[in-house]
This record gives sequence, structure tokens and C-alpha cells, in this order.
Amino acid sequence: MPGLSRCVSFWFALLLILTTGTPLQAQFHSLLVQTDGSLWAWGNNAYGQLGNGTTTDQATPVRIDSGTKWKSAEAGQYYTLAIRQDGTLWAWGKNSAGQLGDGTTTNRTTPVQIAAGTKWISVSAGTGHTLAIRQDGTLWAWGDNWYGALGDGTTTPRPAPVQLLPGTTWQCVSAGDYHSAAIRADGSVWTWGNNTAGALGDGSTTQRRTPTKVASNMAFVSAGMGYVAAIDKAGTLWNWGEQSPLKTTSPNLSPTEFRPYNFPAGTKWKSVSAGAQHCLMIKTDGTLWSTGYNSFGNLGIGSRDNVVPNEVVAGTSWQTITAASYHNLAVRQDGSVWTWGYNYAGALGTATIKTVALPLPLAVAPEVAWKSYSGSGAFSAAIDTEGNLWSWGASQPFGPNFGKWYVAPTKLESTQQWDKVVTGKNYLLSIRHDGSLWAWGTVPGRYARDSYDSKTDTYVAVPVVAGTTWRTVAAGPICAWGIQQDSTLWGWGGSSGTTYTKPVVGDGTNQSRSEPVQLVAGSRWLQISASLIDYFEPYQTGYYAAAIRQDSTLWMWGYNAKGQLGMGDQGTRLAPEQVQPGTKWQSVSTGGNHTVAIAQNGTLWTWGSNEYGKLGNGTTTDSWKPIQIAASRTWKVASAGANFTVAIDEDGKLWAWGYNAEGALGNGSTINSTIPQAVASDATWQSVQAGMNHAMATRQDGKLWTWGANNYGQAGQTYYSGVPVRIGTLGLPLAVRENSATGSNTLQLTAWPLPFGSAGVQVQLHSIQPGAATVSLLDAAGRLLWQCPTYVRATATTLLLPEAGALSAGMYFLRVQQGQQQATMRLIHE
Repeated sequence: MPGLSRCVSFWFALLLILTTGTPLQAQFHSLLVQTDGSLWAWGNNAYGQLGNGTTTDQATPVRIDSGTKWKSAEAGQYYTLAIRQDGTLWAWGKNSAGQLGDGTTTNRTTPVQIAAGTKWISVSAGTGHTLAIRQDGTLWAWGDNWYGALGDGTTTPRPAPVQLLPGTTWQCVSAGDYHSAAIRADGSVWTWGNNTAGALGDGSTTQRRTPTKVASNMAFVSAGMGYVAAIDKAGTLWNWGEQSPLKTTSPNLSPTEFRPYNFPAGTKWKSVSAGAQHCLMIKTDGTLWSTGYNSFGNLGIGSRDNVVPNEVVAGTSWQTITAASYHNLAVRQDGSVWTWGYNYAGALGTATIKTVALPLPLAVAPEVAWKSYSGSGAFSAAIDTEGNLWSWGASQPFGPNFGKWYVAPTKLESTQQWDKVVTGKNYLLSIRHDGSLWAWGTVPGRYARDSYDSKTDTYVAVPVVAGTTWRTVAAGPICAWGIQQDSTLWGWGGSSGTTYTKPVVGDGTNQSRSEPVQLVAGSRWLQISASLIDYFEPYQTGYYAAAIRQDSTLWMWGYNAKGQLGMGDQGTRLAPEQVQPGTKWQSVSTGGNHTVAIAQNGTLWTWGSNEYGKLGNGTTTDSWKPIQIAASRTWKVASAGANFTVAIDEDGKLWAWGYNAEGALGNGSTINSTIPQAVASDATWQSVQAGMNHAMATRQDGKLWTWGANNYGQAGQTYYSGVPVRIGTLGLPLAVRENSATGSNTLQLTAWPLPFGSAGVQVQLHSIQPGAATVSLLDAAGRLLWQCPTYVRATATTLLLPEAGALSAGMYFLRVQQGQQQATMRLIHE
């Protein structure tokens, strides 16, 4: 049985090795070598770094190269290296700088052997360079060579292994972002590469292209982003580099002992793992501690601000740790495997925590009934049926959410009765029940200046033209428009200059307006829509608007580089001009640089840019005039996002088309579509609105659903865990589906809560093919306790198993059989 590794790798290349020889490793993708030698992977797969022959992200573990026995695995930035039990080295994923070491710069989606005929004992993967030690103790490097990170005396990238310092014997290596650290057999630490922040620890900020000795008598080293952490043979923790979260003195250009004020002198450590801006450490008593930034809950202490250092799950004994860029993996001494932090692309390995891309609709605060909602970019807002105003998403520039991110709805204002809310780029507008219009954030016109209260360091609501009453508003990037109760149309905002495209408020000029000015005096208006995106010069494709008069005519103005005004040309309009005279319109929506509208006869029309097929006519060709799409249906609601479109037909069916990399089409895939695709076809929908890259919709029961981009929490779904989440136990079946390059299970099984209690457990089944299935509950010895038939849908089937609540405390297995396919997961009843 292999001994405990004495060296941990960098934040992109996290290694967790147990005394059993089992590694757990992660970047935005994660790897686990089970005690039986099987290799599992999950998370981001953009370059094939999971090794399963695809480039599809996996939110739960999939087995790689079935039948092969593995010893260890290393996740770099979008690539993977792993050592088999026979000592051979294999690599896959991104290879733009030759970081795989196969002599090419070709990406690989399945394992390819490196340096055939050689045996290896350890490997470390960084941002784009790789370090490895052969069984004879020689050190080799390959890949990107920025700042001399390979240590061969050059800055030339190497697509195949090159040896460093022949004649020397090495104990372990750790690849940082653009720097490297290694320990020789005599315990001396050597560093090389980028030294801008003092990460080499040699007392300077001078770059080093060859290894330089910086410390002695070390047993453990881990290179992070711009810093290095190390443990000496006496158990003292050291660090160097100005970006180190362990830094207690400044400058931190040479090895400095980590001695926090609230720790007694002589504290001993047994393990450290350096992440991007945070670090994990295990004391000799088995307790786990974290320090650094906590932006995505990566410290494991919940959402509270950082206190240095922090104990993670007090009183618990831990065996090994891995700090990734913004998430972590760890194994307790009982063999249980835990993850926490940022769940980008499924890096945590559990379906109970959502990711930053949601390909299927999910309910937002299902206990709340909503009457108005809006989500343009990085945040969203909504009003419930009681008139309370809520918001969620990134860096809310208003109210109690100032400067914070909320991934679930947070009540913003409940002292007034609110009727309608609209979100802008970094501001919002809301209309009270009395018709008054209020603004928060960096609002166009003079209102941004007035809304900042320096005494309380927060944004507060201010009225837009006190004494006026409004019916509806629209929020553009730097301009806003509104229709007052008397049906007059007004616009304001803008920012003139050479940096930004000049505004087109619609008053016949391209000048900024600090106060609302009336547009087309004498006209009466029903609806207004503003573009979502602020494009910079010289493109001038953003900054446009559309409005419908009471006579059902459609008028547009602003920039027109993509023909989004529907006039048949690309000319800018400084004042409203009619679109397609003779047609009567019932609604209009402006997106990034395309427009969608519904005529009074229920026909659907689109025009403007057709990137990704967002016009929905089966092509990607722009149209400068309205074109009818999906003529076989009658439509009642349509909304244009930045690069996609959503619409509801008269039967209540929801459809989407265009850009889908972040799941904005809501059809369970990330494939773009040039024609309408059904969204949750078994539901009946009432309203829908497209934001930049996410969508929001309500069903007839008033529940709000979201999907698409969730990277700032704008979809209202939690995409990180601030506390450790248990995903499995070493040596026991994982709650996963098997899916190798050669094919296998089509079933995915998820259960919550884990562990479960007296109320039982909910089980969610996913299957590529719908059909009959059998659900079985077994005890730890494999004896059948309970069984029932069910039907598995292609989307998701949720079962409640209250019978499980009556079981005695212990371990159980849940098995689902569908034809020849089977999925099994372990359940713990506490």
C-alpha cells in the first residue's frame, strides 16, 4: 500500500492522497480514484478534460476508461494527467501549449499515454505547465513556459517532457499558476518561474528560469496562485508570496512562519493545500482550518466574512484536503468524501447544488406567488402578490443588498405596495401602487447622483420626477423610458463622449438628458421596450428602443447597425419612426441587437441580427425587415434576450431559440437552435421574459421559474455551498451514473436530503429514454427490503419514499433498474 504523499500541488492541480493510495483532485473539474482503482470525473468538460470522449459537462461523477486500474490523478486548468497502477502516465483535455506532453498541441477527450516505456511516481499540473517525477527520481517538465515555469533556462513551450538538472533526485513537485516548487530528496525546497509577487521565496521579485534553493528541511509543499505554502519536518507551517492568504507580515518575499494571533506558539500541522485566494490546512489533531477569501463559500464556514483562521466543521477529524480555485474536496478519517464552494459546471459532484448554467426551468422560492418580475443581466428583481419587492443576483447596487450577492430572493423593500419592477444594467426602476416611479442604483440622469447616501453607505430609492404617475417603464443600459398615466412617452439618461456610443433618447438628438423629456408630443402610447446591451463604438449596435401607440402602430429609434429597427436599412434614427406601416401590433421586445414582435392577429415577427439563429427562421442570416416565423402557431407573448428569444403560443406552450451555451433555451441541452424548441412541454405558461443570458417565466399558478445563466445567481438558484456536502464514501458505490467513452448507463440518480431522517427521502431519477423502471431499497448486506415499479421520464421523475424514514440508523442502498440499465446510490439514515 503506497505511503502518504508528502507534496501537494497547486490550486489548479489539487492532489489528495490517502494512505490507501486514493487521490481526490480538482480544478473546475474534479477527479476521484476509488480504492478499487477506478477513476471518476465530474464538472467542467469544455476541452474533454473529464476523459469520457465528450466535451459535455457532468454534474455528477462518471467513470473513466472502465477496466483500467489507476493510482493517482491530477487536474490542471482544463486538462488532466493520471498515473496507472503499472506506473504509466496518461493525459487528456486541453493541449494548446503542449501541457499534455504527447508531443502535440492537439486536445484529447480520452487518455493518451505520455512517454511510453517510462514509469512515473508523481505528477503535478498547473495553469498550462506540467511537472512529473519518474521512478528513478529524475524531474521532468513540459507545456507552457511563461516566465520560465518549466525551469529549463528558457521561455520556450515544450510539448514533450524535458529533464531538469540531471544528476539530482527529487521527492515531490508542485506546479503553480506560472511558477513551480519542488523538494529534493535532502528536504531542500527549490522554486522557479514567475516571481512578480514574490512567489519564489528568494527575497526578491526577480524571475527565475532555473531552480533556485529557498529553504531546507521541508516535508510538504503546495504552490498556489502567486504564493507557496510548505510544512517542515517539525510540523511548522511556512509561506511566501505577497498573494498568500497565510501572510502575517509584509513584504512576504521569503519563507515566513504562519503564526496567527489566535493560535498558540508551536502549533503543528500535517497537511496544507494552496488554492487561488484561499488555503486549507489540517492540524496534527485532525482538525481542518481555512483562511483567505470566501466569495463562493470556499472557506466552508457558510456565507459569513472571513476570520483568520476558521475551523471547518468543528470537532471533526480530516484525513486529506484539496483546495481548488474556488471549491474544495476533502476526505474525513472515516472515509467520507466532502465538497464545498463554487459549483461551476458541476465541480462539487452533487445535483443538490445547482450550477452556473441551468438547462431546465427551476422554481424560484416556490412558496411565494409573484405578479411582476424582471432580469436583464447579472441580477433579477420581482414583486410578490402582497406588493413586496425582492431582488437576487450580483453586487446589488441598492437597498440592504448593497455590494453583496444573493443567490436566492432577498426582500428589498416591504414598507410600500409595489406593482411593477424593471431591471437595468446596474439599476432598477419600480412603480408603486400609487403610480409613483422610484429608482435605485446607477440610474440614468440625475437620479444616480441623488440616490447615493454617503452616511449609510448604501443606495436608497429616490422618486423619478416627484408628483408624476406612471403606467410602465423600460430600462436600457444608459437610457430609460416610461409611459405616464396620461399615456405620454418620456425618455432620459445617456452619456456622451468618445468612449461610449452616444445615446439616442428619441427626442431628435443624441444628447444626454438628466430629466425626462417628452417624445412625440400629442401621441398616446401603450408599451415601451429598451435594448439590453451597451455596445461600444464603433459598432453602435446597442442603444435602441421600441414603443407601440394606442392605435397599435409600432415605432422604433436608436442605433441600427444590424437592422434591428426593422426599417430595411442600417441608418440611425434619432426620433421614433414607424415600422411596417399597415400592420397592427400587440407587443414588442428589444434584445441585444434583434427585435421580436407579435401582431394583433397573433403572428410572430423577428428582425435584426441573427447570430446563433435567434430570429428563429432556420437560418443565421440577418434581416433588416420583419420576417414571420412559426406561421403554424398563434402567439400571445414574446421576449428577446441578448442572443436568444422566448415566446408563448395561445395554447400556453413555451418555446425558445437561438444561443444556448448556458442553457437559455431551457430544453435540457446546450445546443443552439435556429428554430423554436419546446421548453417544459408538459406545463402551461402564462408569461415569460428573456434577460441577457437567462430567462424567467410564470405558470398559471403564479409560480416563477428560471433557467439559463446563473453565474451571478441571477436565476435565483444557489450555485455554491458554504459548508461541506457529503458526496460519497471511499470503497462504497457513489451516487452517480456510469458513462465512459464506450458507453454505459443512461440513468442518473439523485437523492435528498442526505443523510435522511424520519420523514424519509426524496429521489430524483433522470433517464435519457423514458420508460418503466423498478426501484429497490437494500440493506448494507444487499438484502432486499422494499421494491416498487415506477415510470421514469426523460426529464426528471421525483419519488417520495416515506418508508425509508422508519428504518433504523445505518447504511442502505437504493437501486433503480430500467431494462439493462442500473443505477445505485448509498443512503445514510441518521
